[in-house]
Amino acid sequence: GQPRRYHEKPRLTVDGKGRVFLALRWAMATTRYLRGKGHYRHYKAWESYITSYDGNVWTSPVYFPRSISRLDSYAIPCGLREGGVALAWHTDSRTMADVRLPVKNRVLAARLPSPGDPAPPVLKPIAIPVPAAPEAAPKEMADTQRIRTHRADLDGKEQRIVRGDTHRHTEVSWDGSGDGSMVDVWRYSIDAGALDFMEITDHNQRTGPDLEYVWWRTQKLTDVYHNPPHFITLFGYERSLGFPNGHRNILNAKRGFRTFPMTKNPTGRGVADDDTKQLYRNERSRNSVIISHTSGTRMGTDWRDNDPVLEPVMEIYQGARTSYEYEGAPRSANPGDRHAKGSGYQPEGFVWRAWEKGLRLGIIASSDHGSTHISYASVYVEAPTREAVIAGLQKRHTFGATDNIILELRCGEHFMGDEFASRTAPRLQIRAIGTGEISELAIVKDLAFVYAGDPEGAEAVLEWSDADFGLGTHLYYVRVQQENGQIAWSSPIWVTRE
Repeated sequence: GQPRRYHEKPRLTVDGKGRVFLALRWAMATTRYLRGKGHYRHYKAWESYITSYDGNVWTSPVYFPRSISRLDSYAIPCGLREGGVALAWHTDSRTMADVRLPVKNRVLAARLPSPGDPAPPVLKPIAIPVPAAPEAAPKEMADTQRIRTHRADLDGKEQRIVRGDTHRHTEVSWDGSGDGSMVDVWRYSIDAGALDFMEITDHNQRTGPDLEYVWWRTQKLTDVYHNPPHFITLFGYERSLGFPNGHRNILNAKRGFRTFPMTKNPTGRGVADDDTKQLYRNERSRNSVIISHTSGTRMGTDWRDNDPVLEPVMEIYQGARTSYEYEGAPRSANPGDRHAKGSGYQPEGFVWRAWEKGLRLGIIASSDHGSTHISYASVYVEAPTREAVIAGLQKRHTFGATDNIILELRCGEHFMGDEFASRTAPRLQIRAIGTGEISELAIVKDLAFVYAGDPEGAEAVLEWSDADFGLGTHLYYVRVQQENGQIAWSSPIWVTRE
């Protein structure tokens, strides 16, 4: 038989007669009608099959009964001396009624007799192609090394940048059919992504971490891949409420807490009106960080709720979708375009609207589903530890970027994310080191552009003084754009005129 589009987890064995068997996972496409949505959503059901090699062909695959389960739950074949193969496989008993929902873990076993003596293999030499390294690969490694060795002095303490992702899904999520397994995510983060920290944030409801076994396994693998100082893992999940409450990721440095399920409205329909406030109360004693994301869509918020201690930063850019800086900003969605049609368009959720309300929100970027290499949550930390990453986020010593760009924004002894009072006009010190030619370095004050210049090179150093420093509190942040379209956004500094 011909392999289908998705096939994973191959396992080989040879029996006593010399027959080669191959067990693997195949994805069977399924559809499910979404009530109230008026359309179907496609999912994948991962099943196990086994085939053997006979002469110069693979035999028709044999299905493993009741093998629908998660992607990385592969079968183990063992060739028998007398011919044939013994098989063992795990199932979590999910059914075609909902191929995403685990029911009960079981281990099954079977014996498959040999289909006969195998025909002699037809062998011929093959040339194994050696793919050329992508053109960007050597430069990306150099860019990554540069940002990892960059140091900044804050209050006499040396700070480094750790680049990570606070928003990543796996097949566990109810909408994660196109995502890989947890192991795939961790391996990508360490190897291909070359990240410094990562958090898996599967949707907690339905098939996700609200289920005790799923949450236990998530935390277990989070600890397995924690390898400081080289790679830091955080514990977390996503709570997903529609506009105007919004989707939020929950991060924590410590294992052992439970997810906070959606609350119920007393009428029995929808969530409680104060669901987000209940979330804040639940997380306040845990030293959690909560991050709003996808804010300018039907998954976003109008910023009606905010806890400045728990919610210090927001996700300004999401590689799976768009920017949520302001209406018409670079990489933002526009009414009627494919992103707006697919995810909805709620301009009330852009971060400028939050800053208009006086919210103290710093900036990061992260990926969500599918996206790779274009969303970085960059955090200045004293040391590469879980606790330091959480502390850096809480201080808002962060910036978001679509590439390995270095960005610093200072005002005297203060750093981006800080808030302070001053009798004299602030003098901003800005440093940017790009991965390509910088086309624009812009300063925003109180949601208006007050400076934009072309530094003519990949590195920019600028000092800028505010000549119009009036009474009240003023917000300043920096945006860097490169000729190749890559962007970095600093967290703001807030300065109050004394």
